Amino acid sequence: MYLFKFVNTLLATTVLATGQPLCDKYTTALFKDNTEDNQLKLLTALVNTVVIGNFSATVNNQPVPGILAPATFNGQPVNMLPFFTGQQGATANVNGVATAGVNFLDGGGADPLKQGLPANSQNTRQFKLLTHLYQLFGSLLGCSKQGGQVFPNYAGNPSMTDVHRFMKLDNATMSFFIQQVGAAALSFGVTPDDANVVGNALTALFNDQCTAPAPLTPQSSPQPQAFCLGSGCSPQHGVDPTSCPQGPGSLPNNSPSGASNNQQSQQNSGSQSSGQSLCDKYTTALFKDNTEDNQLKLLTALVNRVVGGNFTATANGKPVTGILVKGTFDGQPVDMLPFFTGQSGPTTNVGGVATAGINFLDGGAADALKQGLPANDPNSRQFKLLTHLYQLFGSLLACSKQGGQVFPNYSGNPSMLDTHRFMNLNKATMDFFIDQVGQAAISFGVTADDATKVGQALQTLFNNQCAPLAKLTPQTAPTEQGFCLGDGCQNLKDQTACPNGVQSNTGSTSSSSGSSSASSNGKVIKCLPRGAISMGSSVHKRSEL
Repeated sequence: MYLFKFVNTLLATTVLATGQPLCDKYTTALFKDNTEDNQLKLLTALVNTVVIGNFSATVNNQPVPGILAPATFNGQPVNMLPFFTGQQGATANVNGVATAGVNFLDGGGADPLKQGLPANSQNTRQFKLLTHLYQLFGSLLGCSKQGGQVFPNYAGNPSMTDVHRFMKLDNATMSFFIQQVGAAALSFGVTPDDANVVGNALTALFNDQCTAPAPLTPQSSPQPQAFCLGSGCSPQHGVDPTSCPQGPGSLPNNSPSGASNNQQSQQNSGSQSSGQSLCDKYTTALFKDNTEDNQLKLLTALVNRVVGGNFTATANGKPVTGILVKGTFDGQPVDMLPFFTGQSGPTTNVGGVATAGINFLDGGAADALKQGLPANDPNSRQFKLLTHLYQLFGSLLACSKQGGQVFPNYSGNPSMLDTHRFMNLNKATMDFFIDQVGQAAISFGVTADDATKVGQALQTLFNNQCAPLAKLTPQTAPTEQGFCLGDGCQNLKDQTACPNGVQSNTGSTSSSSGSSSASSNGKVIKCLPRGAISMGSSVHKRSEL
């Protein structure tokens, strides 16, 4: 899928809306005291269960077979044990050389794991592997106490692509591994929602052939991480194929099971495992015929609802407020309307100059959107803005029919940072925008899982400062995209690496005046930083356009 799994990093994905990491939450739940020692105990129990399965009763009474047990996943055979015993062939990366016969279970195998240990000897590969896994998952789960002598930070290879380069793991094996992580978490009382956060994050960062470099932990630099290199693995997502790792497994033609890999290099892929893009899937579902005209109708309806809220009944019976509302999001004031009406000050980029008073709702505002149009005047800024949004989201959702006269490819600025440079949007505003995209999608019958993919992609590509260069569409060159530039935004590079003109930590939105009446104060899909999906709350008041 072009963009849907283009996720830079897992850092902070497992922080809940309360600000509490999953590691801290479940350390407290299981051990009462949230200490460094107890966090290590939690990660030891979790990882050991992932590896060998449950060796004691589970909270949910469901057995966990563990990744070393032969299995099938979606009808495909899975057998990870030979990778650990060295019997799979030349699959271990030893100083860049594919090496056979390397035994990673030389420290007692399952016996020490059942005793809550990594191995029966510190001088074994098993000890090194398991302790690195404890450290890595501790970082991914946001353990706040990690970093001391008891539970050190991750000390292994910062590139998971490099570690697994010669294993050529196929999609069934990768998916089985991630499933076992979720099953192990559930067996200790982790909620399904929290387990899904972890699973989604692991899938996004690792279960691809080639993704943009990302820091594995807060202490490491961006490195290649994806290591699904066998059959069924999705090809490059949003990155130049030349950036894929070199050597065996970079563009694999086999997998541990010996299955051939049907290579696809469709740049504008947005496709799911079935090969069908989300745009095609829901165009067919809503309009039956998957035509260029119907794809434009789908994107028009979706974007108009994101902007103006729902004008008609929704598939799920839930209202969509739209981004032009005034209220609060997770306790932070949000007011995007002034950016569209030109009343927010010099926030529009006109030829590189911060300009005030630019009205982007000069084409009939909500009245035109209610009629399924971008604007009532093709010469208005509103018409240009909305048609560019239809085109952009069509590309991001991989509309296969886009590119003709009816539904042209995106023709706007290829850099979202450049477009939004002077708006100084803060994190609350960015989160709210992405939340509304998810709410609008679900309101048309898009599944929560598919909406999550969209939210993850938007979070990763846009909701940061100074992210690595990325293509906005398959037709554009890599440019700056991240445009969360105000309070609470995460800087992914040194400040000196940011493009000129970036303003940071100066606030971003007009403050809300008065109290907001709640039009949707229940649970809503909210994408947290770095691609995580959780449940947040928003309080809004409908704005008149």
